Amino acid sequence: MAAAIPGFDEKGRVIVVDLEKGLDTAVDQNMKNAGKFNDELHVTKNMSKKLGPGEKATGPALYSRALRAPSMLEVEVIKQSFGPQQHAYLSKFPDKELYRAHSPGLEDTIVTSQAAESAMSAAQANKIRLVEPMAMLKNLAEAQSRKFNAQQVLSCVPSELGAVALGVPFAWCMLQVPVST
Repeated sequence: MAAAIPGFDEKGRVIVVDLEKGLDTAVDQNMKNAGKFNDELHVTKNMSKKLGPGEKATGPALYSRALRAPSMLEVEVIKQSFGPQQHAYLSKFPDKELYRAHSPGLEDTIVTSQAAESAMSAAQANKIRLVEPMAMLKNLAEAQSRKFNAQQVLSCVPSELGAVALGVPFAWCMLQVPVST
């Protein structure tokens, strides 16, 4: 379970989701500290289906501007330009799941669910869609953990018994925080 991986379900971490209901439910049920953020592509795609012709012409661009607005005040000003159908659709989600200014843990300038899309496509082809969200979260958490560990300094542990006592995942190495001089 991704929530059991140290450092994954932490305050300040934000998980990007693609509005897939199973993944949304899995995140809500298992992540108690990490935030959730909706992928722009899927918000825009799903929102556009709900908009009339006039709102379709301006709605996606307005949402994109609000998503990237640097302050909560700017988000609120842009939201005042939303049409009634766009406002109704986006109101289903908390602001922290739609706009960067409301989601302080989200630092990347590009938000994509491409990995989720690939995983979901494979899951549908193999008829395992119902179990996919947790497996996907687990794989994501393990990948992030590997990325974090690769950036740290590794040193040898004298024995396998010592590694087990320290709770180190690999018997021959342990993580050490670099010391500044």
